[in-house]
Amino acid sequence: MADVASQLPALIGVVVGAVLSYGGAALTERNKWKRSQEVRWDSRRVEAYAQYGAAVKRQARLCQRIAGSKGLGPRSDPLETAAAEPLLAKAREERSVAFEAVALLGDNATVTAARDWSKAVSDLYHLLTDTDASEAQFLEFFQRAHVQRDRYYEAARASLQVGADRLEPAPEIAAWRSLDPPLS
Repeated sequence: MADVASQLPALIGVVVGAVLSYGGAALTERNKWKRSQEVRWDSRRVEAYAQYGAAVKRQARLCQRIAGSKGLGPRSDPLETAAAEPLLAKAREERSVAFEAVALLGDNATVTAARDWSKAVSDLYHLLTDTDASEAQFLEFFQRAHVQRDRYYEAARASLQVGADRLEPAPEIAAWRSLDPPLS
């Protein structure tokens, strides 16, 4: 019995060492798994945010081209409203589908900013197609869409923990007028 008592501290040491070794290995593996999951979801979030941004940008660019055909804003590559309709329908569909990934993977700030940007572009479209907009109105709505775009990318960058620099504001659209050829 004395032999067992003298070996008890060593036995306890072996058991404690085994438990600590197992616990440390399990914790390390758990942390590796969590990091790999974070990288996986961040990669998908980047893709979702970029696809959504590209889809809304296509809509905004079509609005810009419609405005160009009406003598408003930049006049490069003008497009009549009737010709733009099928392209806009496709762009809206792409945006709608892309939004689902943002809604699934994005944080609240990014999802809200995505909706606000989409609404600003939609408002721009309706201004161009439902009213006889003045150039000042077009520039105001177009600038609002640019501000919402910047807010979207700021929220997306914060969500992804990508550089905290603030985006430079969009250039004044009126300055583009001097670069555009006159409408024929």
